[in-house]
Amino acid sequence: MALAAEVWRLLNTLAENGTETVLKWVPGHAGLDGNETADRLAGEGTAGDQDSAPIDLSSARAAVTRHVRELSRRRATAAHPHPDPTPGHDSLARWGSVTLSQLRTGTSPLTRDTLYKIGLAADDECPARLADCPAYEAARRRRWGVDPRLVDVLGGPAAEVVDFIEGVGQTCARIPDDQTRKSR
Repeated sequence: MALAAEVWRLLNTLAENGTETVLKWVPGHAGLDGNETADRLAGEGTAGDQDSAPIDLSSARAAVTRHVRELSRRRATAAHPHPDPTPGHDSLARWGSVTLSQLRTGTSPLTRDTLYKIGLAADDECPARLADCPAYEAARRRRWGVDPRLVDVLGGPAAEVVDFIEGVGQTCARIPDDQTRKSR
C-alpha cells in the first residue's frame, strides 16, 4: 500500500507543477517476471483515494453526462414506474416493431376491431387472436399456456409476439359465428 500511496503523491506533485501525466492500462502480464507483484500493485493503486486526482475535461464531461443520465432515469422511474412501452423492440425488424406497437395501442389492422373502426369490416365480432380466437388456440397454448391475458402477452417479450403472428399468418381468420366469442 505504501508504494501506491507514494505513486499518487508523485502524480499529484507532477500535476501541481503543471505536468500532465497519462496513465495507460496494458492488459495482462503473462510471461513477465514479477506478474504477481504487478497485479498486486495495480490492485493497490485502484484502491486509493482518487478524489483529488486530476481529470481531463473530456473524462469529466463523460462522467457528468453518465451521472445526469442515471439521475434522470431514477427520477423518471420513481415518478412513472411503468415498464418500457416498447420492451424488446430494438431486436425487431421495422414490420415487427410497428405491428407490436399497433397491437399494444389498439390500432392494428390485424384486428377485426380496427378493421371495423376504419370501415373495412362489417362487424368487430372476431376475438383477439393473441388471447381469445379459437382458431389460434393450439398455437397460443404452445406459446403462452392456457388462457393467457392479452396484457401479459403484449407486455411480454416482443419477439415472442412477432414470432407468433408470423407463425399463424398476418390476417385475422374469419371463423364461423357459432365458434366465436366476444373479446369485450
